[in-house]
Amino acid sequence: MKQYFFVTTFGSIHDRVLPLMETVKQEKVVVIATTQQIYNFFDECTDFETILLDVNPDLINNKQWYKIFSNLIKCRKEYNRLFKDVYWQTVYFFGSGWAIAVYYMIERLAKNNKVIQHPSLQTTETEVLNGFKPFIMNLFTKLFLGITTVITKEKESNCTSYDFVPSMNIDIMPYKEWNKKPLQKYMKNIESIKGKEIIYLTEDLVKLRNVSVIRAIDINVKLDNLIDDSKFVVKPHPRLNKVYGSRTWSTIPSYIPAELLMHHPWKYAIGTESFSLINMSLYTNAKVISIIDLYDYEDKKVQKGMKKWIKEQSKGKVLFPQTWKELEKMI
Repeated sequence: MKQYFFVTTFGSIHDRVLPLMETVKQEKVVVIATTQQIYNFFDECTDFETILLDVNPDLINNKQWYKIFSNLIKCRKEYNRLFKDVYWQTVYFFGSGWAIAVYYMIERLAKNNKVIQHPSLQTTETEVLNGFKPFIMNLFTKLFLGITTVITKEKESNCTSYDFVPSMNIDIMPYKEWNKKPLQKYMKNIESIKGKEIIYLTEDLVKLRNVSVIRAIDINVKLDNLIDDSKFVVKPHPRLNKVYGSRTWSTIPSYIPAELLMHHPWKYAIGTESFSLINMSLYTNAKVISIIDLYDYEDKKVQKGMKKWIKEQSKGKVLFPQTWKELEKMI
């Protein structure tokens, strides 16, 4: 028997994927990675067979609408290449948003295999969007892929998601807190964190259209002037191809989940709106700081919503300096 794990979100690796793998490790495990960073982690930090999908998992991309039909053809070819002879196996998947090409494969696999979804914990309130554009997007996936979708929006941040609705053939498990103690064995020694006291958890706020490039560089230059580089290391978000500003900081590989670094004796964890800030505040002794108020977001409603979300999820343990002087006193 084989156990197929479709991993579409980086955050699920620590939260659900690895803990579940620990319970089925006596079986043959095959990881289906949808991004290069997810592939890099499983390829370099585990012994599991790992396959990187060639198709764009999102299928429909706001910047590449002209590639929809070529990606649709590639999606079908990819399924036939990898899964047409897969029968009576167990398939797990962990997300439900945007990776429409993957959910097409999962629905097909569900006809002759046992398919189980382990959803993420719902941390924000969402609403289903209606109207002409959502109708067309949902109709497209129904007609060409045979899957049901809905378009949702997070009320706090205004972020939209193209969500997959599983069929009756798929078992949906309730969210649970897994035992994460055995996960450190998946880590290799990382030279860049030795002797470091401060971890800086970065996100690509520019790509998210929250702040300008100039503002992102300005913030990091100020941090560089404030903190001793010898005690400081950066953990870039997996989607972040570069760190704006300083060139002197030590960097942890972006494909390493920050949650697998929580065993290190950090004194401080700094970030803006990273979910890892919440985990750091709940499961480490570090002083955890969000510098979200030091930015000028283009959409103040998004900024306010993200801050509220961090406060609620961290149970008030994350600090929010209002000025650079206040941040300097904290560290």
